[in-house]
Amino acid sequence: MEKDKGSGISPFLPPTNPKPNHPLLTPFHITLFLIRLPLLLLTLILYLLLFSWLLPRNPPANAPRRFYLWTTLLTTCAILWRDLRIDGVRRGSLNSKTATSHLPRPGSSVVASNWTGPIDALYLACIFDPVFVKCWPGSKYVQKITLTYAIASALLPSAIPAEEGPPFFRSPAASEEASARAAGLTTLADLTAMYPHRTIAIFPECTPTNGRAILPLSRALAGAKHGTKIFPTALKYSPADLGTPVPGWRGCGRFLWALLGANGWHEGRVKIAEAVTVPGSLGQVVEEELEMNGDNVDNEEELQSKREQEITSEERALLENVGEALARVARVKRVSLGVREKREFVEMWRGRGRKSATTKARTKLR
Repeated sequence: MEKDKGSGISPFLPPTNPKPNHPLLTPFHITLFLIRLPLLLLTLILYLLLFSWLLPRNPPANAPRRFYLWTTLLTTCAILWRDLRIDGVRRGSLNSKTATSHLPRPGSSVVASNWTGPIDALYLACIFDPVFVKCWPGSKYVQKITLTYAIASALLPSAIPAEEGPPFFRSPAASEEASARAAGLTTLADLTAMYPHRTIAIFPECTPTNGRAILPLSRALAGAKHGTKIFPTALKYSPADLGTPVPGWRGCGRFLWALLGANGWHEGRVKIAEAVTVPGSLGQVVEEELEMNGDNVDNEEELQSKREQEITSEERALLENVGEALARVARVKRVSLGVREKREFVEMWRGRGRKSATTKARTKLR
């Protein structure tokens, strides 16, 4: 499926530069690409050798790594920080106490960002120095990942996760929670307690888009503890050609050309919405809802299984609030298309080419 039936938006089409370069400038852009690509590879190799292991829980120890990311990677990629806006804070007063209270704080905050491509994780690392996690559409469990994996995951096939949740062995003798933890999965609440001096960054859409819409959010946001503040954060770039909604080698080549050759530089804009606080009733026992749905629970293990599978009204309300805030600050609409629809579109895009995939998707909507 290419377009959302309600809005007509196509969130999975690869973006293009709205202002293509003049053909006479092609030799210049090719030369620029050949100069920047080795520099980018060198900076990535140095980061892996020097800083990828430097992940202490003390924030000042990460200052050299953040300085390296700002001065080397962003300058090599020629991405300029154009604007930072915060809901409830007037422009020009970012150093005030009011602005500080509207920013994520380590140990009690989760940054929920839209996801368009590899640069998003790099930008968030420079601003917040967070702990990145991977999430799945219908699961409350997350997996801690490194910055390198967060960048590369936007280009790998894992950018389209399994809709049923993370793959792990479910032992008949153990609960789903015990099996998930044995597989290295956890929740946002546990990660917040594990890293009290760091914020948590999550891409709740679970898969990259072209930035034209917000997909349904993952249930993993409901795994945060009571009182945690979730900050919907929108990242945008100009020209808007850095998105990688279709993973693979072709998408990687198109992304590198747009980043290093097709444009002299890109401008990045960040807008942070007011925090959405996780309510205290979230995650508590919901026997009333289970009984209203006609589910009879006889023992504690069955009750725990029901809690892990059913989405409560509090969880739906939390996801709705975060989704609405994220769409508002990104100035886009929300769509009903998700991981399943993206997988179908990518299969059509790869199997029959761009023209045939678009024709089939449009015929399917008629």
